[in-house]
Parts: sequence; C-alpha cells; structure tokens
Amino acid sequence: MTKRSEYIFLIICSALVATLGAILVFSPVKSFSEKENRALSGAPSLRLHTFFDGEFLDELSDFCTDQFPFREYLTDLKAKCEIGLGKRENNGVFITESALVDLHESEDYVALEPNLAALRSLANSVGKEKLTLLCAPRSSDVNAALLPYDASFSKDALYSRISAAGIDSPDVLTPLAALQASSGRAWYATDHHWTTRGAYVAYRTLMESLDMSAYDLDFFDVDSASHSFLGTTYSKSGITDYMPDSIYLYRYEGDEDFEIEYVYEGKVERGFYDFDKLDTKDKYAVFLGGNFAHIRIRQGENDKPRLLLIKDSFANSAIPFLALHFDIDVIDPRYISAPLGETVNTDEYDKILILCGADTLATDMGFGKWIGK
Repeated sequence: MTKRSEYIFLIICSALVATLGAILVFSPVKSFSEKENRALSGAPSLRLHTFFDGEFLDELSDFCTDQFPFREYLTDLKAKCEIGLGKRENNGVFITESALVDLHESEDYVALEPNLAALRSLANSVGKEKLTLLCAPRSSDVNAALLPYDASFSKDALYSRISAAGIDSPDVLTPLAALQASSGRAWYATDHHWTTRGAYVAYRTLMESLDMSAYDLDFFDVDSASHSFLGTTYSKSGITDYMPDSIYLYRYEGDEDFEIEYVYEGKVERGFYDFDKLDTKDKYAVFLGGNFAHIRIRQGENDKPRLLLIKDSFANSAIPFLALHFDIDVIDPRYISAPLGETVNTDEYDKILILCGADTLATDMGFGKWIGK
C-alpha cells in the first residue's frame, strides 16, 4: 500500500468514526427498544466517585452499545449472515423446530451473591417467614432436552446457590420442566417468558408452599387472546419465518372488577388486561399493559391479606391468579428510583413475595441494590 493509499484509508476511517460519533452524540436518546422489549441505557452522568471506581466507564460502554447508530439494522444483518451459513445458534439463541431457546453464555453470575445477600438482609429485617422468593427458571433450563449438550452443570450451579441462600424459595423448575416435556407448553416458543399455563403452575406451587389453597384449572375460562405472538427471543434470533405463539388468558368471574391503580402515572383502570397491546409487537403486555414502577391492585371492600410483590415481567401473567388471594402492591425495581424504604412500609404487609426470573437474579446488579438501599 502506497503512502497516498494509507492517507486515504486513514481519512476514510477517521471520517467514518467522526460521523458515527456525531450521530451518536446528536441523535435523540432512545429509552426503550420495542423489538427487544427492554429499556436501553441512557447517557451516564459523570461524577467523581463513579469515574474512579470504573462505574462511569461501564455505563458509558452500555450507552454506546445500546445507542449505536443503525444498531438494529446491523444486528439483523449479522443474524441473517449467521443463519445463512447454516448455524443453529445466533446471538445467544439456539434454534430448533419446536422452540427458540435463550442461551446463557456467562456462568459468572456476578450479581447473584449481592442480590441474595440483599434478600437475606430484607428477610432478617421483616422476619424470614414473611418473605418468599419465587424464581422463574431460564428458558434453557426448562428446554434442556432440546439443547445439543448437557446443561445440567450450569443449571445446578445456579439453583443450588439460590436454594442454599437461606430464603424460602419453592422449586418451580421441576413442575415447569415436566409440563414442558409433556408438550404442555410451559414456555413460549418465541419468548423468554413462561406461558399463562406456566404461570398457573408457578402459582399453584407458591400456594402450596404458603399452605394456602390454589384454585383448580376448571375454575378458569381459558380464552385465546392472540395466535400471532412473536416474542423477544424471536427478535434476537434473526429468524424471519417461524410459527408464532398463542397467548391465552385464564379468565374468571369478576376479574374485570379489580381496580388497578398505576401510582406514578396517576391513573386507575379496571381489570388485568390491556387488549390494545394485542395490536402491538409486545403482545405479552396484554397483562397489565406491561411493566410499571408501582401498581396497586384491589377488589372493593374485603379482608384479603396484603401482599408486597417485588418483581420483573415474569410476574405480570401470574398476578391475576395471586389477586384472588391478596390485595397487592406491585413494585418493579427496574423502573423506580426511590429506594424500597421510601416507597412502601414493609410492616404494613402480611407477605412479601420476590417474583423474578433466575437470569434477573443472576445478572441484574440493580435489583439487589434497590432492595438493599
């Protein structure tokens, strides 16, 4: 390469970097990816302590990754190239005929011990008998039989640490995996969430652990809400043609009379379902309209015990079952800035339930930090 060619190449590369940098700096910051159904990292704020402890650089890296120009287009292009080469795994998704399975490449579980420590601290402060952890399994654990390798070590390494944490945590993986293996469809084929049937199994398991009676399946009327659901795992996979999932609602008499108060939004709705969401990509948001910082759920005047539910999105499809037994305050730490102690008074509740995915517990540092504030 001649000197002239080197200069031209250097100029082109510099111009490209400068252009992409300018687009990144001056483009509006996106707060949410509808395609991935997750919040995107915002611009980090520079503070002295965050700069020196490395937190600022980590936040800056996340911001650049999530806000990179043409990110979704480039991600799709990469996925199509991988699939075109005949690979069955792309972007952390293993592709089978019956399900798209989210894989978990990292086994570090960097957030697991801090999160479990925060839960133990909470249990000690409110009383261990008052707090229960219901941990939704990972897709790869429920669909282990579909994977081309033995994932039992990864599964055991995670759940053994959760069960040994000294927190009441009923086993939901065993009944959910059994249902999935029997073609009962405990998990969506195109999404990382459990189905409504899977949420029902988790609800029954929880009720048994609390020595409470769950409602039998014949109590519910099963309504089909959609037959065209393509979830977040589908979006990650790069697949362009796959059989969509069906979403079913387990209805019961009076479920439309529950008062749903969205505290931070200042609005009150009736019933658990936002049917307008069935016309959007995120059809799972039919349950409660999606994720919100703080929701109160009541059913007129009654003497139900009070439940504080600290959750991620797995809880959304389980809440209609839980509301049969409790008045519920629902808190999603991912969407709230005020710490637990400033948001609610834990003494006012008869029961505290942590309902979240195992992956959230293992990887989301913010979950435990919020609880421990």
